[in-house]
Amino acid sequence: MDRGVSACDRKHGGTVNKFLGDGLLAHWNARSTESANVALALEAFRSMQLRGQPAFRMALHFGKAVFGAAHAAGETTTLGQDLNFLFRMERVAAANRFPCVISQVARAELSPAFDCEPLGAFPLKGFEGEHDFFGYASDFTS
Repeated sequence: MDRGVSACDRKHGGTVNKFLGDGLLAHWNARSTESANVALALEAFRSMQLRGQPAFRMALHFGKAVFGAAHAAGETTTLGQDLNFLFRMERVAAANRFPCVISQVARAELSPAFDCEPLGAFPLKGFEGEHDFFGYASDFTS
């Protein structure tokens, strides 16, 4: 997965911010990245996901986050409500065994370059109401 993650960095303009226990956090700077590049990176991750080595799930959301220096050398802290939203989305994906969950905001940013199907509306701890999420259309055609 490490080589694929590095491809996200170089080829599609993303940055891998940190490796988290069983996953990683990749992000793009909205000022310098086209949504199409994010869609291409997501497709590259999807290709890796279908190979299943290693098995992982994805959550995609477009929003704001603050990046800063951490106390440990070489580490970066990442903060923000949209980041909390993303982590809550990942929990929905885990609980429902969704291979990929895409927020309404991300779907709007990716459209029409990306074919998504509704997964449903879900509550997220700490966020009011229910939130519509989407997945890969190909997950529904098998």
